[in-house]
Amino acid sequence: MSGYHSNLKKGNEKDAVDGSIMLMQLLQNILAQVAPDGPESKGKKINIDYSGKDQPINVRTSGASAVFGNPWTVKGVLKRKKEDLVEYNMKFEFTAGGDNKLLWELSGGLGVKKLEPLKNSMSLEGWKIFKIGPYSKKSRSGTIYDYGARELESGVPTIGILREDLVAAKKIPD
Repeated sequence: MSGYHSNLKKGNEKDAVDGSIMLMQLLQNILAQVAPDGPESKGKKINIDYSGKDQPINVRTSGASAVFGNPWTVKGVLKRKKEDLVEYNMKFEFTAGGDNKLLWELSGGLGVKKLEPLKNSMSLEGWKIFKIGPYSKKSRSGTIYDYGARELESGVPTIGILREDLVAAKKIPD
């Protein structure tokens, strides 16, 4: 994924965030329908052959949405690798725009991992920080109003200072 994000055009940063969130929503929606309890024990495998004839799958973020039209089908395998990890390998076919059918191959792992909090001393040197929300910009034809990611002008040296700035701006609770 890092190569994908590094090739984004300036001003399209929010598209990468929206796309990733919507793909995760799609995956969660499919798994909730085809195997709501998942494989119960380590090593157990579930063969999937499921058809969603009645309902499309809708996914959305604050700035984007997508509909995976019905009828849609999923064929593949789920396998519990560890207590906190389920691997999936599925073919997802759905209707897109009228009678057009698309086939996506979805594979990977879905799990839960406890992450340690980022240390206040962590350097942000070389990082770019973006604010997501509404903004306006001037053009030859007037003012353009949009919603997206805008790079902040001033750099912040550490995570701790970023947290302090966000608390002071009342963007996060203290």
